[in-house]
Amino acid sequence: MAFRITTGMKMNTYRYNLMQSINTLADAERKVTTGRKFSSYAESPADATNAWRVRRNYMDNVGYKKENKDTTTRYQSGWLTMGTIHTHLEQYVGKTAAIRAANDPTAEAKKELGNVLANTAETVVQAMNGCKYGDEFVFGGTDGTSPPFSWEGDHLYYRGIDLTPPSMFPDGTQKWPDYWGKLDEKTGIPKDFAEITKDWKMVNGVLTGDYQAQETMEQKELKFTPEGLVKPPVVDASGTVVLKQAVDSNGNPVAIKTDGGDVTSVVDGKGNPVTLPQTFTVIDANGATATVTVELGDATGEKLPVIDEKGEPVIKTDNGPIPEDQKQWYVFFKNMETLNKLSDEVQYADLGMGMEEDENGNIVNGTFFNNALPGINMLGYGVDEDGDSKNLALLMKKFDQVLAKVDSNGTVPDSEGGNQRVIDLLGKFDAVCDFTRKGYSKIDTEAKFLTSNDETLGDQTFNLNEQILNLENVDPAEAISQFMWDYNCFNAALKIGTQLLSQSLLDYMR
Repeated sequence: MAFRITTGMKMNTYRYNLMQSINTLADAERKVTTGRKFSSYAESPADATNAWRVRRNYMDNVGYKKENKDTTTRYQSGWLTMGTIHTHLEQYVGKTAAIRAANDPTAEAKKELGNVLANTAETVVQAMNGCKYGDEFVFGGTDGTSPPFSWEGDHLYYRGIDLTPPSMFPDGTQKWPDYWGKLDEKTGIPKDFAEITKDWKMVNGVLTGDYQAQETMEQKELKFTPEGLVKPPVVDASGTVVLKQAVDSNGNPVAIKTDGGDVTSVVDGKGNPVTLPQTFTVIDANGATATVTVELGDATGEKLPVIDEKGEPVIKTDNGPIPEDQKQWYVFFKNMETLNKLSDEVQYADLGMGMEEDENGNIVNGTFFNNALPGINMLGYGVDEDGDSKNLALLMKKFDQVLAKVDSNGTVPDSEGGNQRVIDLLGKFDAVCDFTRKGYSKIDTEAKFLTSNDETLGDQTFNLNEQILNLENVDPAEAISQFMWDYNCFNAALKIGTQLLSQSLLDYMR
């Protein structure tokens, strides 16, 4: 049976194809007006998925750039402050004053230079506290809400922790007890400190526990009979020294405990301990031979440390209230434990380096930037093996303490170490200044990294934007050409419909 195609059937097919042409034209028009390849996920699932991933990376990169800019500005503030300290305070004011103090013979000039150094110490701390980024104190580590440093008299505090060693206290000692051991290079705390003090307890301000106390002997003057015939050291008839004060390897007066248990502060010419009284033959001022008896006289009140015949300190285990000097050093090194933690503080900043956690939940090193700037890492903290502070400001204060005691001739008293003490402190000052310079260089290096990282993030942002354009946007020339093609096709379809298609009588018959 033959199949009859009517005009109506052709019209239906025509209308269907015309609608397709209209949709195609509308899609081409939308691409021209919006510039986008697709407007919904359903239109192109693959491209939409890739575009979402790229846009997420792009927005992350924008966040990295903002964080990097804030961090860079913060570091620039720190860099300018450290530059001021490095250039003006350390080199021209502080160091010059310290050098002159070591060489200037005038007493008043030395005292004045000590004041200059003390004022410089105050200025350094003020500069560190004055460095802010917005409302945040830059050198406060992870706590930028309060000024990092503060003075209470000659005591310097960092975030409430006293940096001042007992060697700077009016009633303090220069060093911790020898039996605590030498300083650990990493922690700056005596190597045996933790073990020795593990059972020490502070109750109502009283520190108790087992400790080692060095034996001492009350120093007594030598008494001569007949009186006034000779003066120490005692010389015999041949001119040989037969009695003199016992001293340790550093030349400091000591007492010696013999194997027999006797304690004496007198040795013979060969350094062997001598128990008094002793009688010697000497030649008096007139050349006559005389017999002199030497014995211990009245006490002077000074305590001498007791050593054995090998030169080692004689110590014993004791308990109860621990002596004040050991208590002071105990508190200081306990503070050091806290300061070491503050020095290692980390403030994570995600600057596009792939920050991620390991299996233990810790941020992997190298995938983040540490935004913390602890001030003690710039000015230093702790003590050296001699018990002197390694902090720049406190060492300047120490200079002032020593120079304030010079006599009218400009000489530092022997009790303070003499003029050699100033020279020694100058060497320590150089070391601390070098530490501060390294802190300044570290900030400079990190600021340069941040600048370089900003450029890298800028390049990445540009690249990601290019990917977004390639995935989501159409080529304008191509889109316009396609639109014009679809527009002409639609017009041609309309013309064909009006000119060639017309209904006949059969289309109305059923």
